[in-house]
Amino acid sequence: MTTSNVTTKWIEAGKKLAVDAHADVLCPVHEDANLIVTDIPIAGSQKFERIMECPKCGARNVLLMNK
Repeated sequence: MTTSNVTTKWIEAGKKLAVDAHADVLCPVHEDANLIVTDIPIAGSQKFERIMECPKCGARNVLLMNK
């Protein structure tokens, strides 16, 4: 799989998980497990980080979200 394909899949995963943190989204890297989402508030801000991580291969990406 090319880097471009993986990047496109992370973007699509981010779009889905930005709307619904509980959506079933396959890992964009290996497509063998659903991503786990963890939200971490940013102190003193109306924003939070939404971490998307594969429990199987450890691939991860982060979205910056507004509350």
